[in-house]
Amino acid sequence: MTKIPQNKLLFKLYQGGLKEINTNLKQIESELAFNSLSKFDQQFLLGRKRELLTARWLINQLFPFDISEISSQENQYLTIKNNLNSLNQKNQANLTLKFPDLISLVQKESPIKPVLENTLNFIQFDFEILNQTGYILEIDVLKPTQKKELIYLILNKIYQKLEEIKFIKIEFEDLQGKNKSILTQIWQEITLDFILQNTPPSLEKNPEQIKDLILKDTIEIQQEILNKIPLIKDLFNYWVFQETILIDQVPYSFNTPEGNQRAEIILQNLIIQLGNGVIQLILNHFSEVEAMKEKLYYPRYYSSREMAKFRNIISAQYRKYNLFIEPTQIFESQYQFFYLKENKIEKILIYYPRQKELELLKGFPWLITIILEFRDAITPILQAIVTFLGKGLVYILTQIIGRGIGLIGKGILQGVGYTLQEFKK
Repeated sequence: MTKIPQNKLLFKLYQGGLKEINTNLKQIESELAFNSLSKFDQQFLLGRKRELLTARWLINQLFPFDISEISSQENQYLTIKNNLNSLNQKNQANLTLKFPDLISLVQKESPIKPVLENTLNFIQFDFEILNQTGYILEIDVLKPTQKKELIYLILNKIYQKLEEIKFIKIEFEDLQGKNKSILTQIWQEITLDFILQNTPPSLEKNPEQIKDLILKDTIEIQQEILNKIPLIKDLFNYWVFQETILIDQVPYSFNTPEGNQRAEIILQNLIIQLGNGVIQLILNHFSEVEAMKEKLYYPRYYSSREMAKFRNIISAQYRKYNLFIEPTQIFESQYQFFYLKENKIEKILIYYPRQKELELLKGFPWLITIILEFRDAITPILQAIVTFLGKGLVYILTQIIGRGIGLIGKGILQGVGYTLQEFKK
């Protein structure tokens, strides 16, 4: 009777230590996901990660008894306690959204259920969504709970808007000319809802003032983000009119596995880019409001210096993308998409004809395509020259210099042999 109580105490200590180590590891992984870290910070965090992994291994090796010795009642108690803590955290998150409404709709036999299902799963599970795209995204500034809240809010708004379009039975031709205006309207409504829901009690909520800010920034957000979101027409047609969707020049029918997978990628990219647009407006007008910082941002962005650095990196990324990356992708007939995979946001390039966009390029972006074409044209010539020079150099080294060195060596050996013979005589 003395061993089990002692084991219970050790088990609690063991569990508490591992929980603290895993929490620290998770925080370090989150920090390492940011590309803006200096080399010193990266090496420091990697060293800290190695220390924690070593400590966890030692604890597992030194644990003196099997966990199964703990009674089933104790395990049940721990499980219930963890579930209660999880529910309490969700309640504290204060997600004032219509999450159950959307889930109940998707759970019906809806033809677009497979397109929404995976995206919904990402925001239901209790893990942080990490950015693995190689870019700094505006939504990276958000705490995990607020990021999931924003993703859900956008998904819900897109679903409602497209269901409204289906309900009013808008004509196919009419929808084609309204894609951009629909997208802008979705962004405006999401931005207003997200700001109002996350305005701390210490700040006065003024919907009219926020609407003015949204209208003021609409053109800028359209030019930098909304107008560049690819294949929106394909997604709307697939969702509303159940049209085929083009994949590598092959049309796939509505609700086929291939069609749903492509629609899901387009939808997730749309969600992430709309989220970036929402946060860009917040950063433009509320980046230094302390109450908003504490409500929305990671603590590392509380300082004005870190926030300025974050915004400067994003601004530089947009310039680089507009001048170099986008012209290259147009010339290579590709679109860039951000999509959700496991607990990460990742990047993928998808082939799609962009000849019309290529013909409209002007100025520096056009010059980039000319440079790429010139590089492609001259690369085979340079490779042939390098190959020829390489073969010539090999011939000189082996056939001329090598044989010369061999003859010299042979002469030296013959001279040494002759000298030894003379010496013996």
